[in-house]
Amino acid sequence: MGIPGNAPLGATGGYNDLEMTQPRKKRKVSPARCEVVDLTEATPPRKKAGAAPNPSYTDSYAPESSTYQGDTQGDDAPPKRRKKVGTLQKPTKARMAGDVDEALSPKKKKTKRDPDEEKRLRRWRKAAPGAYLEVKQRALTQRMFALDRQRDTSNPEHPIEIIKLAGTTGNVYEIRVDKVPYCNCPHGRKQNQCKHIAYCLSRVLRVRPELEYQLAFISSEMREIFAAAPPLPSETAEESGKDGNRKEVEGECPICYSDFDPTSKESIVYCKASCGNNVHKECMKQWAASNRGGAVTCPLCRSPWQADKGENLQALASGGTVTAEGYVNLASQLGLSGRRDYSSYHSHWVRDEARRGNIAWDEDGVMDHEYIMDQDHHDGLEKSLDETALLPLHEPGTSTQSNAVSGQAVPARSASASSTEFLTGLRGLAAFLVYFYHHVSWFYGAFDDLLYGYGQPKGIKYFGQLPFIRVFFTGGNPAVAIFFVLSGYVLSVSPLRSIRNGDYQKTYRSLISAAIRRPFRLYMPPIGVSIVVLLTLHLPAFIKPTIVWPPAEASLWLELKRWVGDCIWLVNPFVYHGVSGRWFVYNPPSYTMPIELLGSWVLFAALAISTQIPSRYRMATFCATGVALLLFHQWFLACFMAGIVLAMADQTYRDTPMVNPTPSQRLLHYASFFAGWYLLSGPGGVKEVQVSLDTPGFGYLTSMIPSYYYNGEYWRWWHTWGALLLVYGVLRIQPLQRFFASASLQYLGKISFLLYLIHMPLLWTFSDRMYRLVGTINQTDLHTWWDGRLTVPDWGLHGLTTRFLVAQAVITPVNVLLAHVCTSLLDDPSIRVGRWVVQRLGI
Repeated sequence: MGIPGNAPLGATGGYNDLEMTQPRKKRKVSPARCEVVDLTEATPPRKKAGAAPNPSYTDSYAPESSTYQGDTQGDDAPPKRRKKVGTLQKPTKARMAGDVDEALSPKKKKTKRDPDEEKRLRRWRKAAPGAYLEVKQRALTQRMFALDRQRDTSNPEHPIEIIKLAGTTGNVYEIRVDKVPYCNCPHGRKQNQCKHIAYCLSRVLRVRPELEYQLAFISSEMREIFAAAPPLPSETAEESGKDGNRKEVEGECPICYSDFDPTSKESIVYCKASCGNNVHKECMKQWAASNRGGAVTCPLCRSPWQADKGENLQALASGGTVTAEGYVNLASQLGLSGRRDYSSYHSHWVRDEARRGNIAWDEDGVMDHEYIMDQDHHDGLEKSLDETALLPLHEPGTSTQSNAVSGQAVPARSASASSTEFLTGLRGLAAFLVYFYHHVSWFYGAFDDLLYGYGQPKGIKYFGQLPFIRVFFTGGNPAVAIFFVLSGYVLSVSPLRSIRNGDYQKTYRSLISAAIRRPFRLYMPPIGVSIVVLLTLHLPAFIKPTIVWPPAEASLWLELKRWVGDCIWLVNPFVYHGVSGRWFVYNPPSYTMPIELLGSWVLFAALAISTQIPSRYRMATFCATGVALLLFHQWFLACFMAGIVLAMADQTYRDTPMVNPTPSQRLLHYASFFAGWYLLSGPGGVKEVQVSLDTPGFGYLTSMIPSYYYNGEYWRWWHTWGALLLVYGVLRIQPLQRFFASASLQYLGKISFLLYLIHMPLLWTFSDRMYRLVGTINQTDLHTWWDGRLTVPDWGLHGLTTRFLVAQAVITPVNVLLAHVCTSLLDDPSIRVGRWVVQRLGI
């Protein structure tokens, strides 16, 4: 009775469709041993009416020997217990596949390891994991320098090699190639296989492919690695002659382990003193800087190095700083920016780390522990997600730090020259000068004596008119020139580095991305502020502020029409914008936005074109271009070219001796700073050039200005030169860098863009009411409830009188607070919108 024995379980609808005389069995899979067991004596299943008896019944989980034969035992045959038929190794897979043999196969016994066999400290990898391939890709596409190789063969059965490697940020790391390779970089300290280890195994030691990605080696593999590795530099020098004759340019560089390419433009030098072996010139400079004060020797034969005429490798050897993490850093000695490129890192990890404040991020994937580039002239530096965390300054101190390479204790050092957080502070101070200049001219009058040079007009001499001092009271126009030079500097740093590395495709992509993002970055905040001003002009009468400027239109509709027309004019960078032309009535300081946009686009185009110019001519080309633009009355474009030149000076070896200056060079730096400061304090903002010609100390300088500047903004000529000299001095003088890196100036730099934009609308409304409250009323045709309610005696130094200072004690905090809020509401979203657009375009 029952269905045929080869019918699968459930083929006829399950147990309820089976007719059999045997009792129903329940099966349970024991999770401990996965065994098929028989638990109970079950009651016979109900028979279907008219169902034919089945000759047999076969359980698909039992072997054929367990089939119940209804014909031989009869319908009333006593039920049989099912015996244990086997152990299920993979019950789920066996059930799905119906493979009885696999389900019942016995467990495989583990083979015992030979007790004499050496145990590997980390598991063997059968294939290279994806994470390693990403690390290796970074290691082989980023240039690093093997500064030293020392092999310990005291135990022939277990040799060890220690490699000192200069990373892409200028830090010198120590890689120990042992049974478990180790690197003292932050990534390697967490027991990860970092890119430095991958570089040493793959490029320096040339291990076979299946060993490259292993986390640990055994003694036999260590012996194999070092037997097949390239010889140590000292061994290479012993094999070669000592006659000083140059060897043929072939093989690989002993420092970076890249093959020589005689046809490339990369300079190759050789040991003139002894062995005659070839080395990349850039690698030799890395080697010289790593000596940290010692004599510069050949990396192969250790003979004193004979440098080419005009080279000062010993100056490189005397440099090198120790970072807060304890690493020797050679970035400033080698013209490196000290910035890390995270473009090949996982994007989610990058964003998470950036939000936590551990790293900084821009759209090009360029990361920096100091700052990140994404700003305009008011925003003059790269904006980080958390500037206080991303702009660390290594403060000087008396404590000692461990030298990660030598193991010796060294004094803590101040910020290196590659740390540029101080430029954020300079930007913040420049924005505050614009704010203060407008408030001085509002409180004391648009043509107050402070706006003239010392002794003008009619021999009036105030303390605030003196050179140098005057810039704090009338620094609005000088600040604009400083903004443009800073823009030229920060916008060109990343593209110049890509150009220097020969990565032109990345350069073009970066420039296109920046050119698309720039309008969003520059126009969204001022347009947002102008909308608030527009709505304020048409508030209900009982809350509408009474102001003289800007005059409101008769209706909101007419106001919107005027606003649209003014916005179209504002966003057009190809029409004239300036202090002597048309104003954007809703926020006059916004006139610099289209100038900034045009200057940025010209800068991007110039950098793209410079990829076709030989590197030795690039700086001269930009210098000549800047002078030509200034002569053709394009002073703002000349400021951008000046910023490019300063960035190139920081990234090339032309200015290397200036990093650790001699007393005479330090004097030159201070002279540059004070000369720029003096030129920026010249008379400006008053159209009559005769005022400047009659000012003591500036008359001769004014006469040197080209005459075609006299009909317009004549002060822009010397302000351009002054901004160039001042920014160069700040880039070289460490006491100034520490001043501008102070917490207050850093915060001011963070909110500087919106402080620049909102202070004028607030000046028309809130600030004017505060001045009226303390007793100063310059707009006599307007009368308000606030006039003279709390009159304060006005005495003291002209420009800093008591009435002005009391009003500023209330006005300044309100401006700062509102700028902070608007930075979050307008400034940061403008950056995100630009990034989103670029991502949608696939750039």
